[in-house]
Amino acid sequence: MKSRSRNLRAVLRGAACLALTVHAAAWAMEGYPSRPISLIVQAAPGGSSDITARVLAQKLSVAMNTQVVVINEPSAGGIVAMQRVKRAEPDGYTLMIVGTKAAIGDAIFAAKNIGVLRDFEPVAQVSTGQLAVVVKRDSPLKTMDDLIREIKARPGRVTVATGDVAGGIQYLGAALVREELKGDFVIVPYGTAAKLTTAVRAGEVDAAFELVPGIVGSLRDGEARALAVSGTNQLQDLPGMKGVPTMKDVGLPGSDVTTSTFVVAPAGTPANIVKTLNAEILRALAQPDLQQASRSRGSGIPEPYSAAQTRTQLTREIERWQGIVKQANVKSQ
Repeated sequence: MKSRSRNLRAVLRGAACLALTVHAAAWAMEGYPSRPISLIVQAAPGGSSDITARVLAQKLSVAMNTQVVVINEPSAGGIVAMQRVKRAEPDGYTLMIVGTKAAIGDAIFAAKNIGVLRDFEPVAQVSTGQLAVVVKRDSPLKTMDDLIREIKARPGRVTVATGDVAGGIQYLGAALVREELKGDFVIVPYGTAAKLTTAVRAGEVDAAFELVPGIVGSLRDGEARALAVSGTNQLQDLPGMKGVPTMKDVGLPGSDVTTSTFVVAPAGTPANIVKTLNAEILRALAQPDLQQASRSRGSGIPEPYSAAQTRTQLTREIERWQGIVKQANVKSQ
């Protein structure tokens, strides 16, 4: 009797999965898209991923003749957003901007029962980014060497802000510097780029690690100064970045942190919908005005990868950040 009951449950589960697949395929056959698309962002408004999402949503809304709505869901460091999209119907109407935070999540948040490559379908890579070390405009720290000397002279007393939570991108960047210097300074995670910007301008901290798009406004208006930037491109054309050295230039090659941003859909999204989304996103990224807007805020445009190539890129990003998490000595949560 128990065996029959187990068999019946297995049949019902199989039927439910088949029904879900058929339903998703039906949406695709009816003509996609036929209603608004939600684009979930794992961050508060104003940050790098939010800016990327809004520029992309505007372009896709026009190209696909439907509204693409950006929804910010920063709760629990982005975990709530991931759980929401994981549970969403795989019909192409719920998408999510993910990036290095998701790659870090695979390495740190193992207990949250979320696997980026298992629970989501990579659609397209949409941007690359760099981190900057910044200080208040009138800070006595004029160079990265000044900051390094200050850290060594005042162990445990220098404060360095990040615009994310503990274990986030900027936090890990700061932690890598701490490990590489074998020094001791206090990392203060402010949670959002907006709060970090306020802290830097007010002089609440000695320095800050932030994604360039999140701090470019303060650099442009002269309220902050950059001491160093990650990556190989020194962003010389950006306001406040002329002559700013890279992390490698200042003797910190092990702290050279760069980021990538992707669009993903729930696992099981039909291949033809993924292909359509990939094509429209790549078409949007190729437009000169979008590329200029990206450069003006310090973001890079990646190669035009197919959905399959995007999966490969995301896999590499996860593997890379697993190594960074280990190197930065950040424990699983």
